[in-house]
Amino acid sequence: MIIDLVNIPKDGLKLDESINFEGYDLKSVGIEELKDVKLNGSVKINIADEVILKANLSGTMILLDAIDSSEIEYPFNIEIEENLTDNDEYNLEKTQNTLDIMNILWQNIVLEVPMRVVKKENENVSLQGEGWELISDDTKKVDPRLSPLMDLLNRKE
Repeated sequence: MIIDLVNIPKDGLKLDESINFEGYDLKSVGIEELKDVKLNGSVKINIADEVILKANLSGTMILLDAIDSSEIEYPFNIEIEENLTDNDEYNLEKTQNTLDIMNILWQNIVLEVPMRVVKKENENVSLQGEGWELISDDTKKVDPRLSPLMDLLNRKE
């Protein structure tokens, strides 16, 4: 979404847009799909010639369940407040008088992606079965055949 900085009124440019992230690599950050992404807010230029973006970005991420890999709808609502100057890494091109805010929006969405999501019905799923069990760092069991080695390690401490 490219904003023309020349045509921003004194009281700011109001934003009320539906945003499409087509062309972005959603799967690399764990998102299967983004739905109904809406941007509401404003862009202003202050006395110091900084571009100020204040916006709310909302929508739904489609993520995969960590237990059974089924799709889960995960709503998000992000408040964004950015002060942009010529030195910023964003695509602020004062010579062309344009600002592309898509990278700002994308970075804020990526920060909201949870590390792991699980459906309510999968929260109490048994993590063991006949001949197998899920072992985490907290529940490591020592193979009884290796217990003499553990005794030696404990004596050195």
